[in-house]
Amino acid sequence: MKAPKLSGLKARVISALIALFLILATAYQFKAKGLEWACILVVFLIVREYKRTAFSRLIIPHGVKVLFSVLCFALLISLLWLPNSLLVFSFYCSLFIALTFWLTRNKTDNETILTFLSRGIFGFLWCVAFPCFEIYTLRQKVGLELFALHLMVVFAGDIGAYFGGKWLGKKALMPQVSPNKTIEGALSGLLCSFLCAVFCVLSFFPQGTALGPAIAFGLGCGFIAQMGDLTISLLKRVAQIKDSGRLMPGHGGMLDRLDGVLMSSPLIYFFTFYSSILSMG
Repeated sequence: MKAPKLSGLKARVISALIALFLILATAYQFKAKGLEWACILVVFLIVREYKRTAFSRLIIPHGVKVLFSVLCFALLISLLWLPNSLLVFSFYCSLFIALTFWLTRNKTDNETILTFLSRGIFGFLWCVAFPCFEIYTLRQKVGLELFALHLMVVFAGDIGAYFGGKWLGKKALMPQVSPNKTIEGALSGLLCSFLCAVFCVLSFFPQGTALGPAIAFGLGCGFIAQMGDLTISLLKRVAQIKDSGRLMPGHGGMLDRLDGVLMSSPLIYFFTFYSSILSMG
């Protein structure tokens, strides 16, 4: 006898609570360093999901896909422990392009090669460079607070968009990419991100806090995170799959759950240095 399936919302809530418990337990037991290693583990998971999603319909030698994975992990190590990250990122992109051309010579058509190269370099950005900004943030003096702030603002937007779309949604946002997303849901999510950012910033950083940057962060992070959601939806729609993985029932894979977090990760790091919100210490 099969176990009854959980409803979509119930599965999402349970998965989210388990993930929240793991994050809190890691932060409590191992502090920021533990969350750094958790981010590295996430990179391994999303690289695997991204490769399966982005390259599934491309007829390309298997060795080139292996090359993408190897270079992703090498890039991660280099970005975390070598100086001059722009040079490092550019070097790995050059190496990827050169080796891809060599490994695919006389084996596939030009359009496939170009598609693989563009998706591969996009994968370097999405699966490796973006998560590194979370690790860079965790290394700051108030890294745990910044990390928590970022997650709460993004997930508040997710919740607001979900229920706003469910209760108020009428006009489709981008039906060719994600048929269920609505303009009303997007605006609800943006409002929730904004309110969460203002509340959290005033709570976490009571000294030297300016309301203007807090508002800018909430709106900016909320908007970019929603565009991150649409980006992965586009990737999945082109690949003709529903979810990138099955790790989190109700959500899909790590790539599905963290799409908004990843795309907005440079923003929290930017505000770490250039905003009076985070001027503690």
